Amino acid sequence: MANTIGKSAFHNSEITWYNPDNKLTNPDMGKYIIEDIPLKKEILEMFIKLLNLGEDITLVSLPRNFRTILSSKLQDESERSKLSINSENKLFVVIDASLDLEMIINMMNEFLSNFSSKEGVSNKLRDITQTKKVTFVFDNFNFKNAQLLSFIQSLRTISLKSIQFIFMPIASEFYSSKSDTSRFGLAFRNIIQLPYMGKNEALEWIDTASLQYGKVTSKVKELIWEFCGGVPSLIKHFLRLSQRTSNFNEVLKSEETQQRVEHFWNNFSAEEQNVIKQLTITNESKSSPEVLNYLKDLNLVGNDNKVIGKWINYVIEAKGDKKIEVKGEKLFWESIDITDKFTPNEQKVLVNLIAKLQLTRDEVSKLIWGEHANASYSDYAIDQLVSRLRKKMTNLGLDAKSIKTIKKIGFKFYSD
Repeated sequence: MANTIGKSAFHNSEITWYNPDNKLTNPDMGKYIIEDIPLKKEILEMFIKLLNLGEDITLVSLPRNFRTILSSKLQDESERSKLSINSENKLFVVIDASLDLEMIINMMNEFLSNFSSKEGVSNKLRDITQTKKVTFVFDNFNFKNAQLLSFIQSLRTISLKSIQFIFMPIASEFYSSKSDTSRFGLAFRNIIQLPYMGKNEALEWIDTASLQYGKVTSKVKELIWEFCGGVPSLIKHFLRLSQRTSNFNEVLKSEETQQRVEHFWNNFSAEEQNVIKQLTITNESKSSPEVLNYLKDLNLVGNDNKVIGKWINYVIEAKGDKKIEVKGEKLFWESIDITDKFTPNEQKVLVNLIAKLQLTRDEVSKLIWGEHANASYSDYAIDQLVSRLRKKMTNLGLDAKSIKTIKKIGFKFYSD
């Protein structure tokens, strides 16, 4: 049965962070330190326990969560010693699984040649596992890579006891393959999620990281959290740039920040991007419930369906088209259907206003009251409806000023 550390394990556990001066609040936690990687004690303890037991492990994370740094530290004997990882008679082989299979095999062969003179990876492993255990760490692992899966399965048959696998997939790759556990069951035995930080964790980590990058004020800490959420790479970016200027807005508007956020955004899958945009624009996502669930589990989205951090608004403002599209009787923005965010009367008025660019008050009246327009006509009711339209557009991140009032005549829509 799979061991899964889910979201419930992320919230009531003790936090330990790397301290550049090695001045720990609790010295007994020294063995749980990983430089630059904000991992909770409970998650790290479970990982080390399973690692020392020789279990296969899958570490699931979202983009830019220091997964690659963790994999490199597993290859370093001194770092493993800090973490109380048993390295006696054990080799750690870290592989970038995004490379093509031929290159992966060549790299394995070259590394294993330091321990065996046999020909080929399989023969070398048979020789080495007579006296040592081997742990393969596959960073950037993709479960859809059939050739790599087949190769790993062949390695698995060499020794069930002496060869261990650690898979480090991005969440989108993992969850899109999770339904077919029969295809590659060993990757679904011990699943550990590596979430982004919560607010308290992030603020504490900023304090610790500030020892390296320079002290920041409480106000700036809050601003960093508001923008970055719990994404470590974004937080570190702001801390680095804060050494150059104390003006947070300068950092926020810098080209480096734009590039950093864009790079972060581009690491999400198209399906994840769609869900994140839906949540940002409409506060709900009906298209991919599983994606929404793991985005919550990994602390990118809160229980209120809001994306944690204003970085997403930065993405939409930088990339998005502020124009609302009309398709039939439906309204779209950023390819997201926003029709149901308006009442039927608001929909009719907005659709016609966008299509015709201008409506008189009489035309708005007919859209609202139909054949009873003359009897029901009310300037107050019309003005209130347009006011609600503007407010809802603002809440969605749209430019409410695109609807202009033409005194005593009606309303005009400006698409630019």
